[in-house]
Amino acid sequence: MNRIVIDGNTIDSREALFHALRSQLGEDRLAGNNLDALHDCLLDISTDTSIIVENFNLLEEKLGRYALSLKKVLSAAYA
Repeated sequence: MNRIVIDGNTIDSREALFHALRSQLGEDRLAGNNLDALHDCLLDISTDTSIIVENFNLLEEKLGRYALSLKKVLSAAYA
C-alpha cells in the first residue's frame, strides 16, 4: 500500500502543499497546482493508496478555507 503524508507542520502555502504532493505522487501524475488536478490524479491511481493528513489544524491555520477544500477533495476521491 502506498502512503502519502500531508503534514501541516511543514506546509505553509498552496505551493508547498502541491510540491509535497508531487514529490510523493510523482511529477507526471499531478499535472496542475490546483485541487481539480489533485482530484483527477487521485481517481487515476490504480494501486492501494492512503493519504494521511497530520496536524490538520495547523494546515487550516496556514491555508484557511483552502485546507477545508482540500479535505473535501480527499473525502470525495476516497468515498
